[in-house]
Amino acid sequence: MSKLNKAPLIEVIFEMKWGQTMQKENEFYIQFSQEEQALMPGKFQLHAEGVGFGTIEVLKDQPPLPHLIKYRYRKKPNGYPLFQLGDGIFAINQTDIDGYEYDWDVFINDLKIGIELFAKSYPFHITSLPLIDIQLRYRDAILADENESIISFINNKLNIGNIALPQKLINDANIDTTCPSGSFAFKVGCTKPNGQIVCQINQGISDGKKAYIIDFIVISKVNVFNEISTEKIIEWCKDAHNHHRIIFEAVISDSLMRSFKDEINIT
Repeated sequence: MSKLNKAPLIEVIFEMKWGQTMQKENEFYIQFSQEEQALMPGKFQLHAEGVGFGTIEVLKDQPPLPHLIKYRYRKKPNGYPLFQLGDGIFAINQTDIDGYEYDWDVFINDLKIGIELFAKSYPFHITSLPLIDIQLRYRDAILADENESIISFINNKLNIGNIALPQKLINDANIDTTCPSGSFAFKVGCTKPNGQIVCQINQGISDGKKAYIIDFIVISKVNVFNEISTEKIIEWCKDAHNHHRIIFEAVISDSLMRSFKDEINIT
């Protein structure tokens, strides 16, 4: 196994969403039990403190909407790994910047700890969790060249194919198309795990400089699980991780990949 010496990775995120989907007339909404909303954050905090995650951050003034993070649990201020919890959402984050070094074996162990804490804190048995979807996201930041547009970035540095603005826009004297910003995304189906691989490219900032942020996401719906358990979730993550390596190497051009090397061997 090898690791890129100058890998563009900035963050890895595991996330699962759940909730009881209800329908009232023609509208759908997501409902959570009183135990989930009132008791779960405190129970998670108690169990998290028991394994060293005693730094708690409460995000105030969050709107009363599902799937918004409300609580963060860390071992130290601004530290990683980071466990996050809200109504119908649980996430685990690890970064590869600011003195932290991402390692898959360490991440999967932290993820196992987090899922076990979640299972202990969920007010019902985890097998009854009304899971909606689960995802593993790798976020990369690649610094842009001077005056590089997202179109130039995609066409010259990624193996996606050539894209272009409509010729009528280019010919219009009132429209500036020299360096358009924007976003681009595509998705494909996958198996083991059954789901989708999504690639999202957006213009952003990294270290105060213009960069292109690429999210590689493997996402599956609840129907891929014949049983919800800590073991099944970990197994799903390992399968999703294998897809991430394949999609990264497929999308990144050879010339851009060379800029991330030399490789260093790891075990």
